[in-house]
Amino acid sequence: MAEAIPILSGMALGAIVGLCRGRVPAWATAAMVCLFAGTATVGSGEFRLGWSYLLVDAALVVAGAAVAIIVLRRLRASFRAAERARLF
Repeated sequence: MAEAIPILSGMALGAIVGLCRGRVPAWATAAMVCLFAGTATVGSGEFRLGWSYLLVDAALVVAGAAVAIIVLRRLRASFRAAERARLF
């Protein structure tokens, strides 16, 4: 259950980045990954066992964000294709 926190926060980050019309700078995305991973590590209490869990949580945040971005891009493409089909 503790691993759901970084995955869900990563999906939220991916949704934010994916829904932005303009391009989000890489440094801002990296800062958000660090913030979400740190929050997940401290929030779940894993930091008491070791700070190496921060790296695991960071990887989970990145994976969740990547999944959300891919899903959003595919949904956008399918909606655009449906709109084009309706026009003809």
